Amino acid sequence: MKILRKIIFLVAMVLTLASCDRNNYDGGITIRGKILSQTKLKNAVSNGVGLRSGSLLTLSDAKKVLSFSKYSYDLTDIVDGAFSAPAKIGSGVALIFLDANNQYIGNLSAGGLKLLPLCNLSDGENTTIDLSTLTLEGTNVIPSHDPFGKEILISDEAIKSLQAVGGYFECIANNIDGDKDGQPDVLTNQHVVINTNYVFNCGYCGLNDIKPVLVDSAHMELHYFLEVFGGKDIPFNGNITLSGPIDDPYTDIHTQGFMKNEFSGNYGFLSSILRYTEQGTNPPFKKGTYTMTIEDKIYTLEYSNIDAYQNLVIATPTIHTNTEGKMTSITFNYFYPDGREMTDPSNIITSVSGQFCKDGGAEICPMLRMKASTGFLEYKPESPVDISSLHHLNIGYDDLLGNTYGCIFHMVE
Repeated sequence: MKILRKIIFLVAMVLTLASCDRNNYDGGITIRGKILSQTKLKNAVSNGVGLRSGSLLTLSDAKKVLSFSKYSYDLTDIVDGAFSAPAKIGSGVALIFLDANNQYIGNLSAGGLKLLPLCNLSDGENTTIDLSTLTLEGTNVIPSHDPFGKEILISDEAIKSLQAVGGYFECIANNIDGDKDGQPDVLTNQHVVINTNYVFNCGYCGLNDIKPVLVDSAHMELHYFLEVFGGKDIPFNGNITLSGPIDDPYTDIHTQGFMKNEFSGNYGFLSSILRYTEQGTNPPFKKGTYTMTIEDKIYTLEYSNIDAYQNLVIATPTIHTNTEGKMTSITFNYFYPDGREMTDPSNIITSVSGQFCKDGGAEICPMLRMKASTGFLEYKPESPVDISSLHHLNIGYDDLLGNTYGCIFHMVE
């Protein structure tokens, strides 16, 4: 029973932080690009350039661009060889190119990255990213204009940590038609998006001159959850199951909770799915093909497991109080598991939320929310907060791939 209560607490934390993070983004910008003319592209193909490996598709077959981030999923037509796609500031956006039958051709690859981290932009919400002419190399769509260091400001360190994402983006493309009815699910608002959540106890938060104390990374216990968003037009009454992977299915998958009709945009519900053992652990899901049943509708979905430590940054809080002992601000430092400090978290993090909780989980004050435009280093409540009953902080953040990390910090004893 103790293990079950622990799991229920973790799931409740995940659902709450996820439902709040959806609003932690700024406005939108435009990403433009164009494809070589048909004649030039044919010449390029005849010279062995532009063919996708193992396929007869070329970039001239591209008719649509899917712009994808955690809370934004848009399909844009390519008209006369050009497109203009929307993208959210403060998110990591992938551009996936499809033919008229929604077959995967490739995805944008710029500066060695297969996503555009739209956190630090040269002109903020007035930034326009013009990729100029695009060409295809294998499954990589290469722009003639590299926006890194120009429109997109990001460190070399952050670029390196984002480069190895495996089959993540091809899985996204494969999931466009999850119900296999021949058209993209997003067009009927019946799409399903799967992200990964990681929850872990981090140690103790700092208090004024007392520094935070972090758990040794070797003993940091991670709990893994799948966060499932469903389109607003999917009939949903709370019945959702997941099985798989098809070639070696698990026997310990459980649906642990859901929230319905709480979301703006194109999403109608959020559900949390996990594996759990008798020891109280929530192990990861491996890469593969899974079957999801929502009410009586069946989806076949690809899932790519991203190593949790790839983008794991520990958002470490220090509470500052006035002479009455009330909280006036909370500052954050960001560390990798090996103890190195990250100087600019906006290169990886897209939003931060936080709960201030009593023992038992009740909140003592409104939620903390930070996004790209506010910065991720300091939060100040509207008025000083009595923290005499504060037991722990739940700090959650989204990374550029849409995964959510939940860090639990207890008060210094």
